Amino acid sequence: MKRQLRYADAGRSGTIRYISKQTQFDLWYEFAGGNAIVIIGIPSPQHWEFQTKTALSQRTKILNFIGKQVINDRIQGDGYFSIDDTILTIYSGRDPR
Repeated sequence: MKRQLRYADAGRSGTIRYISKQTQFDLWYEFAGGNAIVIIGIPSPQHWEFQTKTALSQRTKILNFIGKQVINDRIQGDGYFSIDDTILTIYSGRDPR
């Protein structure tokens, strides 16, 4: 099974389901303001393995996939993202860094 995302929209928020051959898990999201389009709640490194059933060593790879896929699915590839301990933020436009 190829990795994929499924979206459940509920107004200004919703759920993103990550699905792969190894696991599946849900993340909440809500729309943001300014250049930030969406914020996605992600498990902290301390809770990653318990909540996702995947190794912590896979966290960056999975979150990068989610960030890129949300950009492709929701804003037609015109954006960038940042990841911190508990939030993945999707921005519109070009990465200023």
